[in-house]
Amino acid sequence: SESNLYAYNRVMANNLGYIGISSFDHSDIFEQVRERLEGVAHCDGYVVDLRGNGGGLITETTHVLELFIHEAAVCFIDTREKKELTERFIGFTAEHYVNYTEAPGVEPDKSLYLRRPAMVAGKPMVILVDQDTASSAELFTAALRASATNGDIVVMGERTHGKGIGQADFVVHPELTIKISFMRFYSPEQKWFGDATQGEGHGINPDITLSSEAVANSHQGVKAASEHLLTVLAAKRH
Repeated sequence: SESNLYAYNRVMANNLGYIGISSFDHSDIFEQVRERLEGVAHCDGYVVDLRGNGGGLITETTHVLELFIHEAAVCFIDTREKKELTERFIGFTAEHYVNYTEAPGVEPDKSLYLRRPAMVAGKPMVILVDQDTASSAELFTAALRASATNGDIVVMGERTHGKGIGQADFVVHPELTIKISFMRFYSPEQKWFGDATQGEGHGINPDITLSSEAVANSHQGVKAASEHLLTVLAAKRH
């Protein structure tokens, strides 16, 4: 139903594609994004709109990235349980989803899974973000930007929220639930996104800054992103 839709698409003028993702906090978000990308897969470049996306499930977020990236490092994750730190790396090769884990006292584990094929990798993109783009949406942004070695993928908007932590709820009383941070995640360059709840919100600085008015206005943000894409595509034709 429309109320359960978290991915959106449209073909815009000049054969540019728009894909908006409002949340990664849903088990079917991969299928939703894949279906939306099918409708714009023929386009020459893309506006990827993550404004207002507060993140969600890290595993689902990395699976969605498979649709956008050929081969690249995706993220690093530190998980602390019972005073022991487990370190994970996630990345993609042309054929595999790579999950490498190191934990104290055990042999490192490198797991390879057949990956989903990329649908729009290698094309110019502008990722639209705002101060509410947070958590795994920041992971998505950083990984997608880092996957382009030629600068064809840029981040536009304003600095993101700066939340690179995973939290679990612990009920200590019927009327009292506390959040415990047990995970940190980092960009492919191993930059921590921060802990916004503690005032350590580093976030992602955009490559191209827009005014807060332009960021808040859905049409203005997409217009600015489209104009940048047309400039990039024109340069490629010469």
